[in-house]
Amino acid sequence: MLKKVTLSLILLSAFSLIGCNSTSSTNTTSAQAAQQSDHPTISLTVVAQKLTTWPYNKSMLTYTLNNKNIVEAKDTTTGHHIKRMSAYVKLICEELKNLDRFKSYLTSENIERIVAAAPLHDLGKIAIPDAVLCKKTVLTTEEFNLIKQHPLMGDHLIRDNMSSIEDAEYIKIARDVALHHHEWWNGNGYPDGLSERNIPLCARIISTADVLDALLSKRPYKEGYDIDKAYEIISSLAGVQFDPDIISVLPKIKNDVSEIANDESGRLAEKYASLA
Repeated sequence: MLKKVTLSLILLSAFSLIGCNSTSSTNTTSAQAAQQSDHPTISLTVVAQKLTTWPYNKSMLTYTLNNKNIVEAKDTTTGHHIKRMSAYVKLICEELKNLDRFKSYLTSENIERIVAAAPLHDLGKIAIPDAVLCKKTVLTTEEFNLIKQHPLMGDHLIRDNMSSIEDAEYIKIARDVALHHHEWWNGNGYPDGLSERNIPLCARIISTADVLDALLSKRPYKEGYDIDKAYEIISSLAGVQFDPDIISVLPKIKNDVSEIANDESGRLAEKYASLA
């Protein structure tokens, strides 16, 4: 998995060089608003420039090859979000694999692939204009519809740029994650309006972990909810936005989630996600 983790972190390092937060459109739940507003953005042109000029000196290359998360080199908030979300993904997977319906899919190899793909879930946002993603006021319907294209863009970026250097199993999971992490259990998500188990399991897991961290985290535009309130909000959306089976295992990892969320260093998240 070295190649996969390394490439993911290199891409996310460029992805985090310039960050901004936009407010969501109207008529969104707390979970939606947190999820839509939680990621830094950068124009595709700037990403291309950064990827070709990134200073791959010896120490940084060694750092990357040791599987250390270099996202926080330019944006510590983003780096820690990626670490925490990946840790929550790992914890959720480890609990779900104990349920009969998930045992065959959640092998140790697939869990590793899902955790490694987690940082790429919002990669498509690099192709959205900064003027939209960095907007501080409520998005118009047209602007929100543009943002809703980022899953398709992320899918295309992974397909076109990673398929020749990654194994097919990982690419399938990474593309599913990028394309379907905004689908809703009840079919009201995007881009394809998939519902229930038609949504790939990896995308359902990452969507839950992403929103959970967004609810718990303090951002310049909001305070973080405490663990009980965050769990109350996300649990209320079981069968609506989230897979009820995934929500059902969250209480089993609540203490671990709380510890990770309260660790500002990010080291606990690294430990839980085995990214260290």
